[in-house]
Amino acid sequence: MSTCQSPLSLLLIALVGLRFSFVPNTSAQETDKQSGQLMLIGGRHQDLSKELREVFFNLAGGAKAKIVVIPTATAENDPEKLDKLLTEWRDLKPLSVQILHTRDRKQANDPAFVKPIMEATGVFLTNGHADRIFDAYRGTLVEKELKKLRDRGGLVGGTGTGMTVLGELVLWHKAPGYEPALGILPGFLPGDRGDEGLIAAVAAHPTQVGLDIEPEAAVVIRGNDMRVIGKGNVKVYLAKGVNNQEAKIETFKVGDRLDLNQLRREAAQRAGKLVDGPKVIRETVKGGIGHSREDYIRITGKPRVIDGNTIAFDDGVEIDISAGMDAPALEQKGLIDGKFYPCGRESAEFLRKLIGDHTVSCFVGAKDKASPGRRLQGICYIGEVRVDHEMIMSGWAVADHSLAVPTEIIARENKRGLWRGEFIAPKRWRKGERLPGEG
Repeated sequence: MSTCQSPLSLLLIALVGLRFSFVPNTSAQETDKQSGQLMLIGGRHQDLSKELREVFFNLAGGAKAKIVVIPTATAENDPEKLDKLLTEWRDLKPLSVQILHTRDRKQANDPAFVKPIMEATGVFLTNGHADRIFDAYRGTLVEKELKKLRDRGGLVGGTGTGMTVLGELVLWHKAPGYEPALGILPGFLPGDRGDEGLIAAVAAHPTQVGLDIEPEAAVVIRGNDMRVIGKGNVKVYLAKGVNNQEAKIETFKVGDRLDLNQLRREAAQRAGKLVDGPKVIRETVKGGIGHSREDYIRITGKPRVIDGNTIAFDDGVEIDISAGMDAPALEQKGLIDGKFYPCGRESAEFLRKLIGDHTVSCFVGAKDKASPGRRLQGICYIGEVRVDHEMIMSGWAVADHSLAVPTEIIARENKRGLWRGEFIAPKRWRKGERLPGEG
């Protein structure tokens, strides 16, 4: 007597991991502390299979799932048409399902607007254009709550663009071909466009792991474990190594499992980064004997740059370095000789080059709780060089404290960075003020 299994049952068998092709050992110290899950799906949301939708539904809690769909990557704004995106989710009968959508960054920072994410068990992002997601949500409360959702055990996922923006970098249609993403999956550059774009982006950022997910394929990530499900394949890209290692492209099939830390370590080794020993060191140090006697926490490691004001360490702690400065948001534009340019992205790129492969030490008040996903304000140094001072002196940030104003004057008089042309003060830009003609 023979039995026949449905496509969904085969997906669920793959999900519990009956097939292992690549499962290296990982120490307890290396284990990703995030308890939630990610589900990255290749292809368009319009083509999402019933089987993969049901997997997302079950991972989000099944009948108890509270699902939020974010369609902002699409060009659609009509509420009735957006509501149709919920039809197939409603057919699964979750506890609740709703749309969360805006083009307004001010609204994206409103706790009342973001409340559905705070209460969700799963958030699904549709495909479309990445810049629509970044313009609305990058650096806002929406981004922070997506990270918190995963930290508290929830599910974040999407199709096409909606999954690519979850990495640390995303392929981009403008030079240099990649762009900082939301950083929910640090160290990875997901894509679904094929080989060339990923190969170039990984070559430019060899510490990143390229991840190409074919239509109808998906990966489910929990902690350091990534499993391939669906019908297609997933390719992993690693850059050439400093020790004459050839670039590596490896294909994984349904049921295969990969260890994220193994991939991150291999990428770091190929890039010539030191990966042995603790990545992030925290220590309590005594404060001053005069002005501030409270203790400080010194956090030391090699961070990644989120924007011109923010860096993040490997343990998930984000540091706002703008104690005495203010850099433009990633989306802000400046004007030079009558032409707009992405001054926010150039500010972040200057900071990225300034930090490079250096170790950074940040000092934060000992009363502040340094936990993954939490943003703390700190003063950061590369050796004995103060980072915010360098940002102002280079012209890629403005002074936000009276003691820093003389440094800004020097940058302005020498026409450095932002001072080469016209721009709106970052604080006023975040409140909605724009240059004439700035979109």
